[in-house]
Parts: sequence; C-alpha cells; structure tokens
Amino acid sequence: MTNRKTFISLFSLFVCLMMHGQIKSELAFRRYTTQDGLPQLQAERLWQDSRGYIYIGTLSGFVRYDGKQFTPFLKGRRENIVGFAEVDGQVRALGFRRQWLIDWEEVEMQPIDPKGKWLLNNFNTLDLPNGWVMLEDEQERNRRLCRVTSIGIDSLMTHPALDKMTQDKKLYFDGKRLYVPTGKTYSYHRLGPHLYAFGADGIFIVEDGGCVKHVCNAPTDWQNGYFGLIVRGDENAVIADEHSLYAFNGTDLNKIATGFNLIKDVLIDRWGRLWVATYQGVYCFFNRSFTNHRLTDANDIVRAISNQLVMGTLNGKVIVDGKVISDDPEQFYAPSAVVIGNTTYMAGNGDVTVVTNGTQSWLHLPNDRYQFIAKKGNQLILGSRKCIAAYDPVTTRIDTLFTDITHPWCAAQDKEGHLWVGSSFGLYRDGKKVEYPQKLVITTMDSDDAGNILFASADSLFLIRNNEVRNMETPLLNGHEIRSIHISPKGFLIIAVLDGLLVGRIDADYQLTDFRFFNHLNGFTALEPLKATMGETADGTIWLAGVEEMVSFKPATLLSYREEDTYIAPPLRRWQHWWVWFIGLCLLSLMIWAVSRWYEKRRNRKKLIRLEQDKLNKQRKIEAIRKKAIEAENDVKHRQSLAHDIVEMTQKPENERLSYRIVNGTFVCESSDIAYFKAEGNYTQLVTFHRSTLILVSIGSLEKSLNPHVFIRADRSTIVNIQNISQLNKKQHTCTFQSAEGIEVETNLLTPAFKRIEGLL
Repeated sequence: MTNRKTFISLFSLFVCLMMHGQIKSELAFRRYTTQDGLPQLQAERLWQDSRGYIYIGTLSGFVRYDGKQFTPFLKGRRENIVGFAEVDGQVRALGFRRQWLIDWEEVEMQPIDPKGKWLLNNFNTLDLPNGWVMLEDEQERNRRLCRVTSIGIDSLMTHPALDKMTQDKKLYFDGKRLYVPTGKTYSYHRLGPHLYAFGADGIFIVEDGGCVKHVCNAPTDWQNGYFGLIVRGDENAVIADEHSLYAFNGTDLNKIATGFNLIKDVLIDRWGRLWVATYQGVYCFFNRSFTNHRLTDANDIVRAISNQLVMGTLNGKVIVDGKVISDDPEQFYAPSAVVIGNTTYMAGNGDVTVVTNGTQSWLHLPNDRYQFIAKKGNQLILGSRKCIAAYDPVTTRIDTLFTDITHPWCAAQDKEGHLWVGSSFGLYRDGKKVEYPQKLVITTMDSDDAGNILFASADSLFLIRNNEVRNMETPLLNGHEIRSIHISPKGFLIIAVLDGLLVGRIDADYQLTDFRFFNHLNGFTALEPLKATMGETADGTIWLAGVEEMVSFKPATLLSYREEDTYIAPPLRRWQHWWVWFIGLCLLSLMIWAVSRWYEKRRNRKKLIRLEQDKLNKQRKIEAIRKKAIEAENDVKHRQSLAHDIVEMTQKPENERLSYRIVNGTFVCESSDIAYFKAEGNYTQLVTFHRSTLILVSIGSLEKSLNPHVFIRADRSTIVNIQNISQLNKKQHTCTFQSAEGIEVETNLLTPAFKRIEGLL
C-alpha cells in the first residue's frame, strides 16, 4: 500500500504541473511488444502471483515476467488467455474452454468444463478475488459464480442479476459483500472507508442504507464505451477507460496518460509500478519519481534551467513556474543559466537576460555570441569566442579577463578564487594552459560550495581539488559520453550522459558510492540530455533538459529504489537445495566407506586363506614327518631326511632389518623388534619395544612392503606383528605384544580387528 501511495503522490505532482499553460506532464514508461517476448501485441489480462511474478495473457498464449525477461508459454498457439488463478501454490492460466496448469516451464491442459457446456466469462470478473471466476453457457446466459480448486471448479452462487449484466459491468467483492453493477454504473471500488460507484455520469459514494452521494462529474472525454471502467488502488485509485488513465484521490479526477489503443486491464504491482494491457502491447509506468515535461509547442525545447526553475527555450521563451513571461521568436537561449543572489541570468542571442521576481530584463552587453555564463563570487563570467569577461551586477562594469582561450565551453571558481575554464583544447587556470597527459575536450563543469570542481571530457570524469587535477576512474562511465554534471548540496552527484543518467553519492573526500545507471529500461526515458546546467530546487528536485522534453526527479528516491529488488529469482529445483547435496554427500561417503570396507575384507580374506593354506601345509609336513619317523626306526637314510625336515619346520622366518625415512634422517630396526604400526594422517607411527617413531610413509604403502606372514593389517589404521602377540584381552579389546627379552607393549583394537586377529591365532 505504501508503494501505491507513493505512486499516486507522483500523480498529484503531475496534475499540478499540468495546470500550467506551457508545461504538460507525462509519466515515464516502457512499452513491451513482441520484440521483448510477448507472443502477441493484443494483451488481455495482467496478474501478479504470490511470489511476485507478473503474468500477461494475450490472444496467443501468455508470458511470465520475472523483472528482467519474459518466459513464453503456448507460443504460436491460438489460445486466448483471459484470466489467472493460484490454487495451492500452483498458477493456472485460464482460457474460455481450457485451463493450463503451470509447473515452472511446463504446462498441463485441463478443460474448464469436462462436459463442454460452460465457458469462462472474461468481461465481468476483473475485480474478483484470486480463483473466483464466472461461468456461462454459449449464449452468455445462466451465469454462475464459481471458484477454481485443485480438483475442479465449485459453484458458489447463481442469481438473475448476473445474467442482466452487460459486458461493460465489472463485479466487485470487497471481502464482505459482492456488488453487481446495474443501470449506468460500470464498476464499484472501495477506497479507504468509502465505497465508490463509477459510472457514465460520474463518481458517487455509496453510503449505508443505499444512499448515493455525488463526488464529481465524468470528464467530457470519458470513453467508458464497450468495456466499461477498470479501477485499481486502495486509498487512491487509477481508473482506465478504453483509451486513457485517470488518477482519483477520493474527490478529484485527473487524466494522467492518454492515447492507448483499447485498454483491457490495469495492474499496480507490489513495487508500485503501473501496468496497462492494451491491444498495442503492455505499458509499464515506472515508480522512480522520473517525471517527463513537454512544452505545448512541439517545435520548442528547454535549453537553460536555473535553480529557481527559470527556463529559457530554443524559440526564445522564458518560463517561470510553468508560465511564459516572455516570448521573442527572434531570440534563443544557450544551454547555460546562473543564479546570483535572487536573480537568474541566461545567455541569449547577443545578450544576457535577467529574471528577478518573475520579471525579465536585459543587461545590454556588447553584442556577442555568448557560449556560456558562469559565476565567480558575485561576478558574472561571460564566455564567447572572442574573450572571457567578468560582469559586476552592482557596478555594471565589464572587465575582459582572457582573449587567447579558443572555443571555451564552461568555467568554475575554486575555493582559492582561481577561475578554471574548459575548452575544446584543454583546461585553463586563470588564463594559463594546464598541461595534462591526455588530450582533453571539456564541455561541462560544475563546482560545489567548498570550491571543488568536477569536469568531464568524453566519458571521463575529473576532479580539481587543491589545485590538482585527477581522473576519478569511474568504470560505470566507460562508453557513455558525458553531457552535463551537477553536484547537489545534499551530497549527490548527477551525471547526464548521451544515453542515460548516472546518479550516486559523494562524500567529503569525493569518494563515489552507490552509483546507478538509468535509461529507458528502468525509468529514464528522456532522449539525449543537453549540454546544460541542471537546476535543483530547494526540496532537492533535479531538473534536466533533453532534446524533446525535460525530466525532474529526486536522487534520494532513485537510490532508495533498487532495480534488482523487482527481480524474482526462479525457485530452486530439487537438486539445488542444500539438503539434497548434503544427503548426496552422505550417500557418497557411505558408498566409499562400503567399497573400502569390502576391499579390506576381501584383502584380509585372501590373507586368511593364505595363512590357512600355510597352516594346512605345515600340518601335512608334520604328518609326513610322523610317517618318516615310523619308517626311520631301522633306516639311517630316512633318519637323516627326518632330521632335515624337523629343522626346516622349527626354524623361524628370517629376521629382517627394516629402514624408514623420518623427519631428520633414517630409522633402522629389526622386524622382530616391531610391535605394531599405527596410521597418523599421511604418515605412520612405528612402535617397537623400545620407542615410538613417526615414519614418513603411508599405512597403505607400508603394508605392501612388509612380510604378509609376519605383519597383518588388523584394520584401516593398524598393522600388527602377529609373531610378537602374547595376549588378547577380550573384555578390554587390547592386544599385548612381548619381545624376546620380556618387554611388553599394548594397544587397543576395534571389535572387528580384535575378532580378525583372534581368528588368526
């Protein structure tokens, strides 16, 4: 509602300006056509869903607007979309016979009436709540008010008055009562505490008990015609007839825009923008406080604007507060204006005009073609192709300052009283050329109250401060030719460029912040701002002249409204949610763990089979030795063979010397001295019966280099010397290792590892 109040407050400003004879106000807008993505120019319906997306129905499908671009649906299909509804969070586009259920970019068709008897009414139901529709038969009779649900369309009521409504009547429901227009009434709408009736004869308040109070007459050019009146708003209203828009504040009715080709629907979105669906596309009126002003003379434009809102035109008019005080066809005004005290000075054809308290006069200077005027203290600086002179308004004395500056365009005074002049051939200070590394063509310049000066050359912005010139390095200006600069006392910097407008803030150190670019895409619709001094009124409103019209705006309002706020991001797909990625990561981790576990079990199973095979071979050897013992009782040769086998069975594996790289060298030990290995990240802790050492090798690489008959991988992080195990504690899951000298070392094992070692022993 706040945005709508802001929008209507702009209307009031427009209306006040329109009351003056020479200035006509127009809203800044953008027109959307098939080139922007509409499937057809003939738009029928405007609607905004709960998330903020704007849907536009046309005679050939519909589109969804997210703040930046249109997403088309049913493109190329002859389907007249005349309504929308949101049911259980799902948007439906409604045609006469079909409804289209929207699943983001996919649609599913369902009939309005499975039996084909009922059609959707598209003329009388524009002001009903979401999901309310009216159905009628093919003869547009037997009407019934219905509600769209997830399982069908439920009938709410029938009444003979519904059949009596002509196509220019609009049903209205204010949350408590349903109003059916009859007679000369076209629409009802509640604004604040009052219910208003809008009809062919004017606007009326409907009071309790059925009393009617006349508010205002209908305008003489009110074209309610065949489609009646469309009303939008809460405490203030926007009213649309077939070709025009009107603002109604409860008492007064004023036209705000006209010239449309058959308005079919009006929408005020959640950002306060006004949308109009017509048979020549869709219009969006921006809520940016940009106001366009045109002169009633279509062949004339404003060139000079002062802070007192005194204007000089190309055709010689002088306008004060919207009224023409002077009209001299032989005159024309340069794009330059200066205020000294309470007086405005503007450069005319051969002289300088003076406007004080609404009265115009001339300085009667020597006849010359004055390119610009500026001020230095209380003196007026006059710039022409011949010279630069100073004029004192008090003594009326003229002093020539410089005669050798070629093609001067602008001038400003710094805090030390020096006069800086910009020309086609560079920058001058007190008449002397200021050398600068790059070539400068300076056509616009402005200064603040502290004597800081900004000037522009092409698309570069420069600052003069403490007699030094530096480039402001503003990337946002690249490629945009600067036409004029204005430093606002309220801390804003306004830069008019050839194709738009830059507005931002400046601090005391002249740091630029919060800069935005505005053009026809986001509200600034003026064409080519002139090389002129901008005017700023006491309330902070900036006025800027263009080649066709003037534009007024407040920088604070522009910067408080962000274009990106109107962009509705698409809803996240299922795979884009964080919890989906979290679950996927957990499943992947579980899968990796399962594969690693399976691989480890498979490797340990192979080791177990190998050990069992060795055990079986040993048992076979023992059986063979027993057999030989029986046969060797009386045979010397068999006794020698038996002794050899017994020695081979009883001798232990060879004791290896192992060496490993450590942080400060190499560690060497006997394999029989090792109790176990424990993984520590990418390295391994080697534990002997005498010390513990960190060796620079991973547990996986270590396992491959060890004797598999002696060293067994108990789990992912532990390798044990199975020959040195002396005890397994089942309760505490500990494994005790004992050396030949009786030294013991103990470590804890996980349950699976403990059982694995227990099975091998």
